Amino acid sequence: MPVTTNTSPGSSLALAFASTGDVAYDVTPTQALTLSLSSGVSGQFQILRLVIRQPLSGGFAVTLPTGVKYAGGVAPTVSTTAGQITVVNFATDDGGVTYLGGL
Repeated sequence: MPVTTNTSPGSSLALAFASTGDVAYDVTPTQALTLSLSSGVSGQFQILRLVIRQPLSGGFAVTLPTGVKYAGGVAPTVSTTAGQITVVNFATDDGGVTYLGGL
């Protein structure tokens, strides 16, 4: 699974599913960050793994993508504690019409 690292994403970041297979993003916020999802291939079950690393200064709120169907109906909590890591997985099998999410 290829990994895209972003250590300075700004205030918004679009996470795109790969054209084939799975993909991972390793993100370190430098300010409050809002995420969105895009893409996906219909008929192919795809996973997007997101690793959020709070910097040692910590405290940056991360808003997970909207429109995602999360396990239990509730989006996971992203830690804002300095040095903490949160991992969230997203999936689609219909080209991004429906996104599923969970830890």
